[in-house]
Amino acid sequence: MKKLYSITLSALLLMVFSSCLKDTLDEISGIKGVQATGSFSAPILSSTLTLKDLYESYSQTALIKEQSDNLLVFVYRAQDTIVPDKLVQFPSTSSDFELQMTPAMITIFEAVGDFDFTIDDSLKLPTPNNEQIRRLNVKDGKFDITFVSEYKHNITITISYPSITKNGLPITEVVNVNYDPLDYPKTVRRTVNLSGYDVDFTRGGVTSNSLPFSYKVEVTRLPANATLPTEKLAVNQIFSINGYNLVEGYLGRFTILDEPNVIDIDLFSNSLAGQVFLADPRLVIRLYNTFGVPITGTISDLKVIDQSGNNFPVTIQPFQDTFSFANPAGPGQIGVSEFIIDRNNSNLDDVINSRPKQIVFRLKAEANYREDFINNFLLDTSLFAVDFDSEIPFDIKIIDYITQKKSLNNSFSSMSDNIQEVRLEVKTENKLPFDLTSQMLFTRDSITLGGDTIDIPIDSLFSVPLYIPGGIVDANGEIVSPSVKINYVTLPIEKYKRIQSAPNNIFRMKASSSQFQGAPGFVKVKTNLNLNMKIGGDVKVTFKSK
Repeated sequence: MKKLYSITLSALLLMVFSSCLKDTLDEISGIKGVQATGSFSAPILSSTLTLKDLYESYSQTALIKEQSDNLLVFVYRAQDTIVPDKLVQFPSTSSDFELQMTPAMITIFEAVGDFDFTIDDSLKLPTPNNEQIRRLNVKDGKFDITFVSEYKHNITITISYPSITKNGLPITEVVNVNYDPLDYPKTVRRTVNLSGYDVDFTRGGVTSNSLPFSYKVEVTRLPANATLPTEKLAVNQIFSINGYNLVEGYLGRFTILDEPNVIDIDLFSNSLAGQVFLADPRLVIRLYNTFGVPITGTISDLKVIDQSGNNFPVTIQPFQDTFSFANPAGPGQIGVSEFIIDRNNSNLDDVINSRPKQIVFRLKAEANYREDFINNFLLDTSLFAVDFDSEIPFDIKIIDYITQKKSLNNSFSSMSDNIQEVRLEVKTENKLPFDLTSQMLFTRDSITLGGDTIDIPIDSLFSVPLYIPGGIVDANGEIVSPSVKINYVTLPIEKYKRIQSAPNNIFRMKASSSQFQGAPGFVKVKTNLNLNMKIGGDVKVTFKSK
């Protein structure tokens, strides 16, 4: 409860340097030959410690949320975001064919003067992951085609790809491969840019991974040149898809995510000792999915690491460590799903009571885990995002829980020699369900003994640790009424001087849940609870004017 200590220190500083005291001393200083001894009383501080203060004192990284019943929940989050870049890859595929005339065909060709024929064929898209691609909108892709002609005649080739279309129009390319004695055999290369085109691999809905094409070849004879049976026209084409806007079909089984995750928890980072029991801690895996594929997640290697570095494995009930995430209904939509590990399917509530520092686990997410060959889709803008939330609802039982924080002592850098004694009255009205005992120690240099660092105390702020009883709770741990307590603190000038000489101070607090029927139990910390503190003081001053 760092805020509690800062409130107490502020009270002392305000007392020592309060404006009413300064004004009185200034007034007396104007009268010569006066010696005065007196006491001044004044209200010092009226403050409220809310649950927001409690949150800021304990954690610098947690999210905070409020349940419908006002119960406070600390949330520690880790995140992963996966985009479909290279998750589904299309290896380049190629085809080669050659045209050669038989002697009979040459006889007819030389008699007629021209010859034409059509080749109808198809490319088979490679499927290394058993993909069955049906349709594709290309973001980055091309056809690279190379023609090498050994004929000493002119050739015109009309290329058609009926299933590659843009705005309903298929790709048609006309290429001339004409005889050139200075460039023989004749080589012509052509690249067809496929960006923005729709590709249908179904051949009318009956198959997948198939890309039909046709080549119409027209040969026009140059009479001065002979034609030999050994001459040929060779065609090589390479089909490459490097990126897509949309792909549909069965995309195969592939891994989307497989890596360890660490959730850091700083709620207990300043703890020294004590027992902590949480009624229902949870690990919530929440996924936002625009991948149009069935995704199955598996949790493994789940463990809690405590403040001392000890590992505590979490056992998830059999068949409850694997779960399916929701698919989007269509492109551009999102599927949201949630998987919870808690006391209903694991021993997490027992393990996390070890004052956790980290929760460590591995999540593996796979597409088409069951390989049931249903239709999938992916957009290049698809997103697979996971929030890993460690939720700690403050339905909690703590016993002799001790926290400590060391800092430089800058609180008493200046003292008035006129002050002889300060007496504080600290009145608390506690609506928080915790008994609190606090102390501030002032220390000088540390020594090392047996490998441990030991701070040497000079004095303490309170002669007896300040005790603030917790609010009264019922059997359910709900606050039914606040506890009121008045503490008196006397600080003579000798204590001030010792405190002033200390280079460091240590805030230390011990907390236990409010008791019900003589024993601490689970208590519910809600956002509408607070601790009210009022501090008044008497200052004894001796003054002699010059």
